[in-house]
Amino acid sequence: MQYPWRESYDPWFPAHLQYPEHTMYEAVADAASRFESENAITYFNLTLTYAELMAEIDRASKALKADGFMPKDVITICLPNIPQAVILFYAVNRMGGICNMMHPLSPAAEIVKNMKRTNSRVLFILDAQRKKLGIDLEDNHIRRIVPCSAATYMDRLTATLFKLKYARRIGRIPTGEPYLSFPDLLAKADGQGYPQVYSRPVRSPAVYLHSGGTTGEPKTIVLSDYQFNALAVQGPGIVGESNAPVDMRRHSHIAILPFFHGFGLAIGLHMMLSLGIRIVLVPKFTPGDFAHVVKKHRPTILAGVPTLFTGMIRAKKLRKADLSHLRHVFCGGDLLTPELRRRFETFLQAHGADIRVREGYGLTETVTVNTVNPFLGNKEGTVGLALSDMYLKICSLENGEPLPAGEHGEICVTGPTVMLGYLNDSEATKHTLRMHDDGLTWVHTGDLGYLDNEGYLVFLQRLKRIIKVSGVPVFPSEIEKLAEQIPGVKAVAAVSMPHPYKMEVVCLFVVKTADAEADALTAAIQERIEKEMLIYAKPAAIRYLDALPETLVGKVDVLELEKKARAISQRGASEG
Repeated sequence: MQYPWRESYDPWFPAHLQYPEHTMYEAVADAASRFESENAITYFNLTLTYAELMAEIDRASKALKADGFMPKDVITICLPNIPQAVILFYAVNRMGGICNMMHPLSPAAEIVKNMKRTNSRVLFILDAQRKKLGIDLEDNHIRRIVPCSAATYMDRLTATLFKLKYARRIGRIPTGEPYLSFPDLLAKADGQGYPQVYSRPVRSPAVYLHSGGTTGEPKTIVLSDYQFNALAVQGPGIVGESNAPVDMRRHSHIAILPFFHGFGLAIGLHMMLSLGIRIVLVPKFTPGDFAHVVKKHRPTILAGVPTLFTGMIRAKKLRKADLSHLRHVFCGGDLLTPELRRRFETFLQAHGADIRVREGYGLTETVTVNTVNPFLGNKEGTVGLALSDMYLKICSLENGEPLPAGEHGEICVTGPTVMLGYLNDSEATKHTLRMHDDGLTWVHTGDLGYLDNEGYLVFLQRLKRIIKVSGVPVFPSEIEKLAEQIPGVKAVAAVSMPHPYKMEVVCLFVVKTADAEADALTAAIQERIEKEMLIYAKPAAIRYLDALPETLVGKVDVLELEKKARAISQRGASEG
């Protein structure tokens, strides 16, 4: 097998590494032993050192045990990026449990369903959300509900102002089973001895994350300590800038990506803390508040999704900001269009940050990132090079055979971060994890791409988004790239729409600028696509929206747009 990407690595980037045989808790404890007095997390105006953070984690582990926790128990953490989420994640890991990460705004029915599916009976939830969900959350399956306040780890003044502002929304915490407030839970640690750190195989289940899987169907992905730690060990090469060892204490990172998402949990939390990098917790994204945090804490590392970059460009508070402190900006989680990339890099340079956005590629089935653009050889239009000990190949969609450079096919990945499998779904696991003739287990990602001659990966799109018009493949991302270049187009998404004899056709949803006229813009889009693409790519319908719908993690909600497209198709059939 050829590894052309290694020739394109930064000079300091290692091809191979040694990966620790210990838990995530032990990885952060090791970092704490080296950075004891350094700041670990900042939350509003309060900062915890590594020593203080470890004390909170160990106290929480005592409290969990006193409340009946047993090794291998599944604890559901349904919290935003607040200190309790960090503390509980590592306390549960310390005790040999499994963290089931859920979106903090999940409806009650989804929480109960998810907890039954994962056999989780203990729930940590934001107090304001508990009031919103009310009695619908109470189910005989759930043994313990622990409401957590966003104010608990704020400084005194900020906490007082917060409580005054949000008291009505939060309401009173219920007393009696199954409820127990977070402070009352921690009080159970008083007088308890520290439980022994649980020793477990580091390749056993440690985290449950939830994703659409490689086929678009909801899946629970099972990940281990070893996989998270492997990604953390790969970190110094990613944030290096020369052959000199990286002093992680000079770095800081804004943890804006949510912890229920692989990118936010593995990169934004665990990798940073394992390396001694201070993280600034941001529980909720608004452009104004985020801009305030950036100006105040001056992070050196920023990892985000395209919508975050758009928000920064538009934020009034950043118009005159000095961003020269930024050394590394990473984009993942969704495709960054060339136009947005150019706009954001121009924005960064205008504000003193002489850097480029480094795009990467990954999926939850491999914890998160597998490739990233190097610091020196950042190549636009690609999602970078395979990380240390990660291997890529492009396989034919017809027969699964490896394809040469430049040929389009399914992206396949293997390496130390490959998941254990899908929870209680052996068929889906077999479909995604396949052993090849080389004896390695490869993730068939369900994504289309190719490797160029230098080993850079070019991501084209999710395979499930291919639209076959009369059997001819049409790629929505190509339509979108073309349409977004037309003056008057602010945002665009192409999806499949049912057709009586072509089976599928293209439906294009457009957000236009205020000065654009819809009929003229429609004509311009149709003319441009007809001129530059196959006739099959010409949209059968173009509809205008005020904004494109987004998923909980900030991606364009393709499934919601497909529902709209089906409705358009049905109306057309009834009218015809």
